Amino acid sequence: MQLSSEYSSIKELTRVYEKMEPSAAAKILLQYDDKDVVSSIIKNMSAPKAAEVLSEMDAPSAAQLLSRFDSRD
Repeated sequence: MQLSSEYSSIKELTRVYEKMEPSAAAKILLQYDDKDVVSSIIKNMSAPKAAEVLSEMDAPSAAQLLSRFDSRD
């Protein structure tokens, strides 16, 4: 899945995903080809919401996304 031109910024996408149920957000985010985009979206979420979304993902996927946090700071 590619980043939609309708949502041109990570902050806009973050707002959309924060309004979703965590299970739905996790399911969609895992479909993105660009894991750096997904990591950026999760980083921009509130900590409680990011935790909820990550907890809905399988452990290897969540770990892969979390490992990108340190490398992108």
